Amino acid sequence: MNYTGVRIASELKTPVPIFSLDEWSFKIDGIGLFGVMNTLNCVVVVMFGAILGKWIQKQNESIVLYGGILIYAISLGMIAISDVPWVLLVLVIIAALSELSFWPIVQAYLADLPPEKSRSSYMAVNSLVGRGGMMLGTFAITIGTFIPPWGMGILFVLTGMISMFLFST
Repeated sequence: MNYTGVRIASELKTPVPIFSLDEWSFKIDGIGLFGVMNTLNCVVVVMFGAILGKWIQKQNESIVLYGGILIYAISLGMIAISDVPWVLLVLVIIAALSELSFWPIVQAYLADLPPEKSRSSYMAVNSLVGRGGMMLGTFAITIGTFIPPWGMGILFVLTGMISMFLFST
């Protein structure tokens, strides 16, 4: 979402109306919109995490994993392209719900992958994945200065496809 925040802040410098009631309207610029998007993501995780977790237990694990990653990647790809506030907010909800669906499965795979004796080492190495993701996020800002938003969207979707491939092997 690093790239998205920078892109939205630079594209939506003039406040745009999000909600209007008669003559009153709530307007927001790109920085404010990105803040609302992050807040909405947190609210969705808190409100639906447990509910979705129970529902996922009753579903086919592979379908939830691959479907969740696919929907998440497409959502992030569309977030990279769109500059319409309501579309972005809906896409954030979809991305958060899809991430909530596949993340517990990823964590279970990670817990089952190593022998019990080596679990702590695997978990330590896995923490580097988060650091690598942060590095890629900042690198995406640099790449985004050379590639148009639709190219970044395609790049995000391709990254999701690579993730799906890696889980299948």
